[in-house]
Amino acid sequence: SIILPSDFEFIIDKGVNLQVSTNASLIVNNKMNINGDINNPVIFSGINDNFWPGVIVLANNEEVYIDSLIIRNTTGKNILGFDFRGGFTLHRAKNFKMENVSIFESLSEDAINIIESNGIIKNLNVSNTKSDALDLDFSKVDIFSSNFKNIGSSTGADAIDLSGSTVNIKKVNITNVKDKAISVGENSISDIENVIIENSLVGIAVKDSSK
Repeated sequence: SIILPSDFEFIIDKGVNLQVSTNASLIVNNKMNINGDINNPVIFSGINDNFWPGVIVLANNEEVYIDSLIIRNTTGKNILGFDFRGGFTLHRAKNFKMENVSIFESLSEDAINIIESNGIIKNLNVSNTKSDALDLDFSKVDIFSSNFKNIGSSTGADAIDLSGSTVNIKKVNITNVKDKAISVGENSISDIENVIIENSLVGIAVKDSSK
């Protein structure tokens, strides 16, 4: 595994292809700065497209910037001996920006799990997941111009799952979801505008004193 100490910043330029073995992970303990572009994205994947545990960013209230990143085949399992919900986990990021990110073929409980973070997500594309696509816990996030497709190869899978969060969702397309397209729960607040939902068991669920 690649484990960066807290006094190191993780920086990657465009076009980098990081291939990881089946029992290795990437753990960042500070800032993350991924500088891909549409024509030369950064790619994180398993060697020979095998499944691998995934990425944890413990931002410690530092800024995180991600542009043009593709992540494939994560499990969230056995990261330093522990199982995590997310194939990509972002914890306590200050003013993060995640743009032009695509996540495919995730076997983790959440393809992306964002915890106690504030930021913007634009042009996120998540498809072909085993379970949830995007899980936001105790965060403040704006989501724009994003797509979720084929979410959940088993039951109980949500495209966007909110817990204790304040989230604006605008210009989002959600297609083929086993459970809920958008789940607003655990005292969350969400403003939802210009969202198209097709072939979802439940369109929007609002529960647990949420608004």
